[in-house]
Amino acid sequence: MQSIVHTLLSNRRTKKITYKLCRKLFPGQLKKYSHTHEGITYELDLTQHLDKSLFSNKLDLYDLDYARSHFSGGVFFDVGSYFGLFSLNLAKQFPDSCFYAFEPNPYTYQVLCRNIQNNHIGNIKPQNIAFSGTEETREFRINNSGNRGASSFCLPAKYHHKDDEMINIHCVTLSSFIKKTEISGIDFMKIDVEGHELPVVNDLISNVPASVRPKHILLEEWGHSISTANTSSVELLIKNGYRLTDHKHDNFMFEKLGQ
Repeated sequence: MQSIVHTLLSNRRTKKITYKLCRKLFPGQLKKYSHTHEGITYELDLTQHLDKSLFSNKLDLYDLDYARSHFSGGVFFDVGSYFGLFSLNLAKQFPDSCFYAFEPNPYTYQVLCRNIQNNHIGNIKPQNIAFSGTEETREFRINNSGNRGASSFCLPAKYHHKDDEMINIHCVTLSSFIKKTEISGIDFMKIDVEGHELPVVNDLISNVPASVRPKHILLEEWGHSISTANTSSVELLIKNGYRLTDHKHDNFMFEKLGQ
């Protein structure tokens, strides 16, 4: 059954009707679909929003294209990697560079590892790690309602679902990880931590030497997280040596001054 479904999904003439039928009648057949996009093979769960968007070519890749045009090699931090879209694409393009892919969700982390293995990419170091402002254990809400990529430490109540799963995750600081791994400089950092940006960015600015901080930062920041904290990661970066070079929707792109 699964092989037939996957064959029909792979055919552009039949994939739309096949997806609709499976979503309604056989959702289990959509959970482990192998999809190749721009030379990278992904294990996708087509019941999930981001996975389906990539499968249907509706995922906005503006931020990935920004990373491609501003990363020229070196050390890349993919903070909030999900299934590895950024790390997989750029690691293949820059085989001599080093990529750290951080994903706190235990389920998604296993998918990330399989995607790295299935693409035979050896320069990505996956990390089942969550960052926060201090070393602490926090409740993490896993979205089980069709958008696992929106799992978060601080999802607003209006986005909670009855099927959500709460787990405890031990967090470390970005600065302690950098010190422990003796990283002397970061060339590009993507931060997509679903509303938990401010503690991560504040630690980066407060406790990581300026010479080590990323040359380029791609940051997703939600409006509600700004209103809750009465400040923003964007403002913090601009006040501490970064220039805003571009933005689209909730994504903000920065370049370190004086490099």
